[in-house]
Amino acid sequence: MAVKSAKKAIEAAGLPTGTLEEAQEGPQEGQGAPEKEEAGENTQEPEKPQESRETLVYVGPSLPRGMLKQNSIFVGTREEVEKSLEEAIKKYPMAKNMLVPVSKLAEAKVKIASKGNILHKYYADIVSLIGAEFKE
Repeated sequence: MAVKSAKKAIEAAGLPTGTLEEAQEGPQEGQGAPEKEEAGENTQEPEKPQESRETLVYVGPSLPRGMLKQNSIFVGTREEVEKSLEEAIKKYPMAKNMLVPVSKLAEAKVKIASKGNILHKYYADIVSLIGAEFKE
């Protein structure tokens, strides 16, 4: 399972996925050695940096009417994710601050449980807004 995941990651990065033996054999029939560029001659355009795609998790409380569930996972740039959650963020602005990268999920959960931390305050503010909405 881990081997398949690693192979997919290598392919996604555009790296060759052949075996060590194939790499040691060198170019195969029909494949020439890569041609060297002459000095000062750049035939390729510089690569544009790709937008940073990441996996984000919403760590805030579940919002009413299934608008946004706690621990929902989103993949894309932060801007794309925020745009897809535009309605929820408009109604509950602090929800935007409760989107954390998966790599920081454990740390965020600890912060939410700790009084005196900003994530704890955002979480409490969202709960207060939800409570006020239902009192009306």
